[in-house]
Amino acid sequence: MERMSFKEIQAIYPKAMLLKKGPFSSETVNVPILDGYACFLREDLTERELLLFSRLNQGQSINKKRHPWYEILFENKQNTEDGEFRIIQVYMKHLEDSQKESILKEIREIFPNSVDLFFYQQFLLIVEKRGLDNLLVNDLEGIFLALDMDFDFSTRLFLGSFHVWKHDFSQLFREEKKAFIDSLKKNFSVKCLELSDCIISVFSNQIASESGLLLSLYQDWFDDEEMRHLIRVLWEQQGNFSSAAKELFMHRNSLLYKIDKFQERTMLNLKNNNSLFLCYLLVSLFS
Repeated sequence: MERMSFKEIQAIYPKAMLLKKGPFSSETVNVPILDGYACFLREDLTERELLLFSRLNQGQSINKKRHPWYEILFENKQNTEDGEFRIIQVYMKHLEDSQKESILKEIREIFPNSVDLFFYQQFLLIVEKRGLDNLLVNDLEGIFLALDMDFDFSTRLFLGSFHVWKHDFSQLFREEKKAFIDSLKKNFSVKCLELSDCIISVFSNQIASESGLLLSLYQDWFDDEEMRHLIRVLWEQQGNFSSAAKELFMHRNSLLYKIDKFQERTMLNLKNNNSLFLCYLLVSLFS
C-alpha cells in the first residue's frame, strides 16, 4: 500500500504530529509515512483506530508465524515456552535497509540463544533464552562498538532482565521500552543500559510500587528471606562487604560467595551501587 503524506494524514487527524525519526514516546502510535512518521497520542484514538494503526504499522512487514514473539510483546499473547527470557532492544541510527539482512546474520551469531529477532521502527528486538553463555553488558558494549564501525551506523542497547516464562511479557516489555526511550531522550552517555542504570530516572515520575516489571523481578529474585535480609544489611552498610559480613555474623568470603551466586542467577553485580539500589528498592517495596 502506498504511504500517505503528512498533509493527507493531518486532513483526517488534525492532532497528528510529524517526526522525521525516532526515538518515539511510548504514549504515541507511530506510523511510517512519506515525510517520516505520523505520531498519534494513544489517548486520542479509539480501540478500533489503535488496532488499525497497529496493522498498518507492522502487519505487512512482520510475519507472525516466523516471529511468534511479536504477538507476545505487542498483542498480549501468553508465552508458552518454558524457561527464562530477556528482551534486548537495539536502537539503530543511520541504518540502511540494504544492511538489515547482514545485521541479522551477525546478530544470530552473537546471540546463539536467541529465539526470535526482528526490526520494529528504528529498533532491533532480540528475544534471548537463558543459557550457559549469555553475554554481560561489558561484553556487548565492545561487540556493538565493533559493529558500529563495521557497518557505519550508531547503536544504543537496553538489556532487559531475564523473566520467567509465565509472566506477562507484553506488560514487562512496555515498561522496559519506556525506560529505554526515556533514557534515549535524556541522552544517557552509556552505550549499553540496564534497568539498574536508569532506575531513579525511570521512576521519578511513576509510582514504583505499581510497576508490574519491578514486582516480577522481586518475585523471580527474592524467594527467600535470607537474601532479602542480606540486601538490607548490605545497603545499610553502604556496600561495604566487610562491615556487612560482620553485621550478618558471616565470614567475608561466605558473603562474597552468596553475592557471586546471586549474580549468576540475576546477572546483577551487587558490587555496583546501581544494582544494589535496584535490589534494595525491590525488597523495600514488596517484602
